[in-house]
Amino acid sequence: MTQSRLSDYHGSMSKQQPTIQLGKFCAALRVRPRDVRYILEEGHIPQGVAEAPNSGTHRQFSPRQAFWLAMIAKLKESGVSVPIAAKIADYSERSLRIVARNLGWDRPFAPDLGRMQTEHQYVAEIAERAYIRIGSDAAPGAGPTWVL
Repeated sequence: MTQSRLSDYHGSMSKQQPTIQLGKFCAALRVRPRDVRYILEEGHIPQGVAEAPNSGTHRQFSPRQAFWLAMIAKLKESGVSVPIAAKIADYSERSLRIVARNLGWDRPFAPDLGRMQTEHQYVAEIAERAYIRIGSDAAPGAGPTWVL
């Protein structure tokens, strides 16, 4: 993500009630709005987002909702089916919570709470649409660690 797109994203998320509209969300991720609308139409709606917003109302996403939806959108863009991408997003969100907060490796990083800043790298590898592992350099010790 370019620096200006990243600052747009963080700027949109740093207000008192942080939200980002669908258009800005798609621009920041460089995904087509139609693809994200398809994800939502298929019923993969982040927790807390209205299933059918009022006519003329722009969808607003919290940082947690945007993070979850971003994982699905990027996986779909890579060829993963939307239902499987949603399962991967759920698993990844839980895994990040375990690694970052429960194990205490990166407590300030909490995407499920909207805290997106971290100094560490996190990676999710998916193989054959059936296997996933989560890695991070936040682990105590040298080098990246595959944790889940």
